[in-house]
Amino acid sequence: VLGLFPHTGYEQALASFNLRDRLVLLTDGITEASNPEGEQFGDGGRIPDLLSRNRRLTSEQLKDTLLDAVASFCHRSLQDDAALMILSL
Repeated sequence: VLGLFPHTGYEQALASFNLRDRLVLLTDGITEASNPEGEQFGDGGRIPDLLSRNRRLTSEQLKDTLLDAVASFCHRSLQDDAALMILSL
């Protein structure tokens, strides 16, 4: 959450992107989605692995692939909101 707490400090940094790079922003509803055993989707490098394996997909296809993987992992029982934004250059 940005801006919700008025006295919280934030760091500023610059990042360089190349053509066809993507910035993937997601909420903790995705990383903390849990399977019946209590394991979270964000544990064990699932997200970086999924993004790397599917880097040739369009942003729309990548969004669908990631959200489908999360839904399948937690048996379609998300405990929180799942917001995702993919910015492509």
